Amino acid sequence: MKSVVRRFWLVALLLACAGCHQAPPKEHPADIAAREWLALLDAHRYSETWSAGSEWLRVSVSEQGWTAALRQVHAQSGELKRRDLHALRSTKLIKNLLEPGEFVIVQYASEYAALPGVETLVLRHEGDTWRVTGYRVEPRMPWD
Repeated sequence: MKSVVRRFWLVALLLACAGCHQAPPKEHPADIAAREWLALLDAHRYSETWSAGSEWLRVSVSEQGWTAALRQVHAQSGELKRRDLHALRSTKLIKNLLEPGEFVIVQYASEYAALPGVETLVLRHEGDTWRVTGYRVEPRMPWD
């Protein structure tokens, strides 16, 4: 009898563990696009971040204004030490944008030489790709 019970629990344990090793979740295409865009930013290729941005971004701000703002942000924060995905969510409407669309808001917990921060990117689906529509970095308090 003990042998039957032992076999039962062994089979139950094996079946339970069959689902334990799962493939890692697939990266969201917007996260991939955001990381590619951030690589341009990290390399100080500010004009290319503007060119790679969404149509709305390019119409809303001049290349010169965009690059000047990014230079200022980089001067204040210093070089990137670390960046980890913090949050990603989809939405159909972004405040202050004229028309609805398919958007993803991606946030990274980032650590720069001068301060820890939270980077927020808004990406819009245009054609078959995700393009950055907005970028913001804010200081993160040590207790956050």
